[in-house]
Amino acid sequence: MKKKKKRNKLGTSLLARIAIAILTIVILLLITSMVFRFSRRRRVFPEELPTPYTRVEVLNGCGVDNLAYKVALYLREEGFDVVEIANVKETGVERTVIIERVDNKMRNAKLLGRVIHCANMQAMIDSTLFLEVSLLLGKDYEKYFSKKILEKKIY
Repeated sequence: MKKKKKRNKLGTSLLARIAIAILTIVILLLITSMVFRFSRRRRVFPEELPTPYTRVEVLNGCGVDNLAYKVALYLREEGFDVVEIANVKETGVERTVIIERVDNKMRNAKLLGRVIHCANMQAMIDSTLFLEVSLLLGKDYEKYFSKKILEKKIY
């Protein structure tokens, strides 16, 4: 009987040692993975990124009723923070323009330009406006917005 107990004891201790070795390897792999993940330095600095919630001003320069409001609804659906909607006094604006307000590299304007597929951009830096981009809608607005957006009922 003593022999059976020794065999069971040896078998149990061998299994325990194997289990401990496997768990040790798994834990070491997890620790190594975490060290590599958190030790990598990011090469991108916050000031190099567009504002996560880009604040946009939508200005209607072509005189079409409720155009700025409809475009603002679309931009909000796309994740932009539309902070102002207005009509400009001069209603004969020919081309739609995206105006960057805070960044000389025009990152925010390029972000909006990618969404609406507009490449007509310019920088007019004015940090007192508390917004990143102004969108001035011209008579060519139909090139940038689908009929679904433009025919949306707002009432």
